[in-house]
Amino acid sequence: MTKFKKIIAVLLAAVAVIVMQTAVFAETKSGTVGNCNYTFNTSTGVLSLTGSGEMGIEKYYFRDKSGFAKDIKMVYVSGGITDVGPYVFYECTGITTVILSSSVIKIGRYAFQQDSKITYVNFPEGLTTIDTGAFYNCTSLENIDLCSTVKTINSSAFCNTGLKTVSIPPNVTYIGSHAFGYNGSGSSYTAKSGFLLCVVPGSKGFEYATNNSITRYTSAWSMDDRTGTVTIYGSGGMNLPRYIFENRRDVKTIVVSEGITTVGSYVFGECYGLKTVQLPSTVTTIYSGAFQNCTSLTAVNFPSKLTTINTDAFSGCTALTNISLPRSLRTVGQRAFLSTGIKSVVIPSATTSIGTYAFGFNYTNGSYTKVSGFKIYTNKPSSAASYATNNGFTLVDSIGGTTGDCKWSFDTATGTLTISGTGAAGSYSSFANTPWYADFGLKDNIEKVVYGSGVTKTGDRVFTDCTSLKELVLSDTVTEVGLYAFQNTAIESFVAPKNLTLINHSAFRDCKKLKYVELKNGFKDLSFKAFADDTALDYIVIPDRITVFETNALDGMKSGFRVFAYADINGLGSYAKKNGYTFIKMGNVDVDSSNLINNNDAQLLLRYLSGEVNLTENARIAAKITDHTKSKADMRDVIQILKNAR
Repeated sequence: MTKFKKIIAVLLAAVAVIVMQTAVFAETKSGTVGNCNYTFNTSTGVLSLTGSGEMGIEKYYFRDKSGFAKDIKMVYVSGGITDVGPYVFYECTGITTVILSSSVIKIGRYAFQQDSKITYVNFPEGLTTIDTGAFYNCTSLENIDLCSTVKTINSSAFCNTGLKTVSIPPNVTYIGSHAFGYNGSGSSYTAKSGFLLCVVPGSKGFEYATNNSITRYTSAWSMDDRTGTVTIYGSGGMNLPRYIFENRRDVKTIVVSEGITTVGSYVFGECYGLKTVQLPSTVTTIYSGAFQNCTSLTAVNFPSKLTTINTDAFSGCTALTNISLPRSLRTVGQRAFLSTGIKSVVIPSATTSIGTYAFGFNYTNGSYTKVSGFKIYTNKPSSAASYATNNGFTLVDSIGGTTGDCKWSFDTATGTLTISGTGAAGSYSSFANTPWYADFGLKDNIEKVVYGSGVTKTGDRVFTDCTSLKELVLSDTVTEVGLYAFQNTAIESFVAPKNLTLINHSAFRDCKKLKYVELKNGFKDLSFKAFADDTALDYIVIPDRITVFETNALDGMKSGFRVFAYADINGLGSYAKKNGYTFIKMGNVDVDSSNLINNNDAQLLLRYLSGEVNLTENARIAAKITDHTKSKADMRDVIQILKNAR
């Protein structure tokens, strides 16, 4: 694959400097055409366009009337302009680079036709349409990354270009004839030999490839050029060409979509700019060389279903210093983490196969050398323990330390992190500073957290973004949940201990799998965004002794979310209504829809308790007025309703 020579960030910075300095260091030509102002730097060949809305520039303007058409080397379309007009840069044959701002939503008909020296074009997020012949005869254009927002790619848009492999994102809804993979014009077109399309089955791209007999791969990608984020689409095994991102320095982040189960062999090999990899929960296997020699890679998550990391998967990732291997991992291939920056690793005791030179070795000048002082943390007996012993590495079979007033330990066999002792657990400015991550790299392998008897506070940011964490157990001595403590985890239920009084800012925010929350009657303070954006949660019961309900504590819940409360504290009812939630007052089993608590309600509840009638779920929950945490209403609730009758 042809190497990229242009890096979007560098280009943008260069353009900004050039534009600011033109008046001092070079002759410039400027003017107004259509709805745009332009400035052309004759020294650098940079043409900058500013304005708002459509360009409104007449066809062939720069070719026929500017006087510098063949001297333009770079085109920069600034924010505010929404299109590149038809034929605007037609036969501007010196252009090599095109930078479009995120305000551009359309590239017009034949906008860059015959611009045979163009080698780089960015396609910004927000762009929806690439019109007919937009890049026709751009014969030097060999690589493109389409954005996720493109919907329409019209006829001959990339006909007669140098493109050899193109990914068409699944959001594209229309592709015109001869848009990709053809040379020719008019009524005479020939298919390009060896042309490849990366397309998702069921998409318009897949249909186009099939109809035109183009060889296809069954995964695809899009790129957000602003952030350098590449998103991979598909389902099942990732199917993309090897080294498709080779030598790329503008790619910073890879996000693999949910549903993909494997990472393909050498797909991201030698992607030198790549820093972060986000894998979905569905990935089970990382194939050979998948990220080999990604020398800038510093962060990768390993999903809780991952079983296999194959040969050379991360070899040569010299900037990778911390990894967190999940308890599900069974096989680590030869040289999987050869020549990385890793100095120690926690290996699950359930891992059964570890290949030669998988951990703790470098490869230089044709020979393997041990990483000085390399440590392996694992339970004994295990394959990991044997690997450590056989290679002469330090083996540590107990993992733990101190946190605040407490101690902590981790069991690789169960994925359980336990905090014990008396007093408060430590608070941290970020999860990266927690001792379990900073010292041991524990993150994706943490599946359960237990706070033992005597611990009073969870600490701040202690398990933020631990996306494998499913179970949380707090002893009755815990009185406070810290800031961001369990944000963006996979916790499925939360039962508060009886002495808990405070849940701090964003403590359980973005817990997308949280389905059940139980707060005891002594609970007092629900802070800002405490359960915000927990979209799997159906309802919450606000206890009767609560004194503080902060605005936005329950923002971002799903449609139909219900709030049960004993009183309309701090405008809770109005808050619920504003957000489209249902507000239900505890004890109000309103049989006659009178909005009154009366004898009829008590009679209905008695009949329910005797099995004569059924109640709606809302009524069953609301009836538990004396204690919402019990399994069902009882006679105490009947009596309480009678006391409140009016």
